[in-house]
Amino acid sequence: MKTTRPVLPTLIAAAIVIGVAACHTTKKNTTKTEATPIPVATTATKTEPAKTSFSNFSGSATPGEQQVNAIQMRNPGTTLEQLTKGHSIYTGECSSCHRVFSVYDYTQEAWPGIIDRMALKAGITNDQKDALSRYIFSMKATQPNGK
Repeated sequence: MKTTRPVLPTLIAAAIVIGVAACHTTKKNTTKTEATPIPVATTATKTEPAKTSFSNFSGSATPGEQQVNAIQMRNPGTTLEQLTKGHSIYTGECSSCHRVFSVYDYTQEAWPGIIDRMALKAGITNDQKDALSRYIFSMKATQPNGK
């Protein structure tokens, strides 16, 4: 009497062995590419105020005349120097403890409480707190749509 082996299980087993062997012997070549930053040219003339670019906004932007004009309604007499000082505090003092959040992450109504609470933790002076507040509210006043 002849014994016959089933053909299908033998073929499946052979395919598995060949597939496993192929996986372990095939060398995968991967190349890693890094994005090259695109330089952004900014020019400001005396006749036209510098505009803040929000196209790649990651937290805080340098204030310009647009922000000075916008904050004048809330805080008359605010200067670009004050806003620049506030920006420096925001990107310096604040970032010494945590990442720099976008000023757009919080509502205008939420910011005073956040500023008061964080000013105590950071130990900043009232003058620094005022400059920081003016900076944040000037940025909120010029907030682009959709942010």
